[in-house]
Amino acid sequence: CFLVIGSDEGDKKRLIELSKSLNVSKNIIFSDRVSESKKKALLEVSDFFILPSVWEAFGIVIIEAMSKGNVIFSTNTEGGKYLVKEGENGFLFDYGCLDELYNKIYAIINDKEKIQKIKENNLKKSKNFLWEQIVNDLKEIYLKTQ
Repeated sequence: CFLVIGSDEGDKKRLIELSKSLNVSKNIIFSDRVSESKKKALLEVSDFFILPSVWEAFGIVIIEAMSKGNVIFSTNTEGGKYLVKEGENGFLFDYGCLDELYNKIYAIINDKEKIQKIKENNLKKSKNFLWEQIVNDLKEIYLKTQ
């Protein structure tokens, strides 16, 4: 099943029609924005997370998906490049390059061992962004400057 979550940026109607013409509409769910609790529950049962953003300064949603063990596919935004190390915890693609995204998904979709390793890497990496860790890092920086 493929789940599309978020507000419509003007392409939803075309995508629904495309899914019907390709006879895959029964496997795709289009949803508007969801509550935080529902988002977390959906990320919990997901394997892949795709962020096809034009611009993303940091990418909190990437960290949220990482914390649920998702393999990340993000556009080459500042946030994507900062958080995603190609092949280690996800994959980067250029905005609008659907062939590039397709090839990266296709290359890993049946590699259960690689998917598991990336999931483990993301669970570990996401812990670096817990508030407790951030506070400790800031405290260490502050103490070094005194």
